[in-house]
Amino acid sequence: MRFELDGRVHAGRAVDLRGTDATTESVLEALELDADDPLGAVTADPPSLVRTLARAARSRGHGAPQDDRIAELRDRLADRDAVAGVDGPDPAGSAAATDLATARERAAEAAADVDMLRERVAAARGRLQAAREAGTDVDERAEEHAAAAQDLTDAETDRVAAEQALEAATERARERRVERRRTLRLRDELGNREREARRALARGAYREFSATLERVPGKARPGDGPTEFEGDRVTAHLAAVALADRGAPVVLAVDRFEGPAAAATRLGVPVVQL
Repeated sequence: MRFELDGRVHAGRAVDLRGTDATTESVLEALELDADDPLGAVTADPPSLVRTLARAARSRGHGAPQDDRIAELRDRLADRDAVAGVDGPDPAGSAAATDLATARERAAEAAADVDMLRERVAAARGRLQAAREAGTDVDERAEEHAAAAQDLTDAETDRVAAEQALEAATERARERRVERRRTLRLRDELGNREREARRALARGAYREFSATLERVPGKARPGDGPTEFEGDRVTAHLAAVALADRGAPVVLAVDRFEGPAAAATRLGVPVVQL
């Protein structure tokens, strides 16, 4: 193990950083370790036993009955994210909603324009009729009426186009909502299958875990399964680390061993002690 932290290079199977300003986060970053790895750091507030045992079981090559379905769901979600162009937020859905709002506004404006122009045509027709009845020159009134009628025709054409655009935008938004619901259902199922897999992996590794508890300090009564474990959670976390087949270092932010060298020996992994 070799890493640089705060301008100093540290090397060896056991590194003691007690008494320094180093934090769990800074050491994990310096070691280029995944901060979400439940076995990467042991703190006073460990993750769930099921999660740590599942990761340990995976490291030992164990699988779960749900693995094929999990892989299938991940592939399907990856395909959907590739089509959408992003993993997480729904820009396509936001764009569809924006387009729909714009189309609604345009359709409303077009309808209002038609109503206004109908009133204008009716008024022009009335003035033209009055001029005819009065026997006065009707040319100007006729031109006014013709212009208003043409504007109305154009507005009605625009209204039809706006209504068609609104129908199309409504359908696109509906289709996007349907796709979004399908995606959410797939993500929900993926989460459920992953939780089931973790539970299965933890149960499968539990006998080995129970035996490994003897290698780490602390008192615990393992029982017959993860839900029956009684004892110190940090002890359970240390046993999961010791059970795992990993070459990556572990950051120890708890003081349970005589020193980092003893911790590295008993856990079977390189150790950085904080």
